[in-house]
Amino acid sequence: MGKTCLKCSHINPAPSGKAMEACPACGAIYTKVEYVLAQREQARAAQQAAKEAAEAKQAQKAAKAQAAQKAAEVKRANKAAKAELVSSCINSSTNKTDTFVFTARRKPQP
Repeated sequence: MGKTCLKCSHINPAPSGKAMEACPACGAIYTKVEYVLAQREQARAAQQAAKEAAEAKQAQKAAKAQAAQKAAEVKRANKAAKAELVSSCINSSTNKTDTFVFTARRKPQP
């Protein structure tokens, strides 16, 4: 079975199987070419992992900002609802107080 060169794609019909065997067409040493290609693949994988980690970190940061924004919206809504409730309580108690004060200041009839 022949060995295919990973650099030039030449098929060596009679490989010897030695560690430093070279391609008869381009002269590349099979083991060195395999090593370099493996290193490139590892570098590519490391770059991809770093890219995915950066994307995950960015997504986490965006989710955190979105959650903070949602919390701020809820806080504003709660504050507005509380202000409206206090305002309605003051208005209703003011009306009662006015009525009470009015009835308390009435002069008794003889």
